[in-house]
Amino acid sequence: MAEDMIQFNLRIQVGKLAKYFPKMKTVPSILVVQEADNEGHGPAWLNALTGTINIDERVSTFQEKTTPILILHELIHWGLFEENGDPDEEHGDRFQAELNRIKKLGAYTGLL
Repeated sequence: MAEDMIQFNLRIQVGKLAKYFPKMKTVPSILVVQEADNEGHGPAWLNALTGTINIDERVSTFQEKTTPILILHELIHWGLFEENGDPDEEHGDRFQAELNRIKKLGAYTGLL
């Protein structure tokens, strides 16, 4: 039951944070994954082919600051994927420009 509430709260976070991405056509789904399914990823990662943000279960309960920061990061990747067909996994110029854009909008206020 607690896992369902964690998943539900993460979905709410994605919905609220998507407002910083007005060009986004589809809001990605979110999935809490077990440590064994992490496969060497960091605490969160985007599967652009399925439109899913994966959050490692070990950080999924840190919803005050950690998960919003992770979700924003993955939403940048998703937005770039939707717009360019490439999520810019290398965090290049497009990623940095998008990061700066949402920072100026206040996306990270109270999180950092």
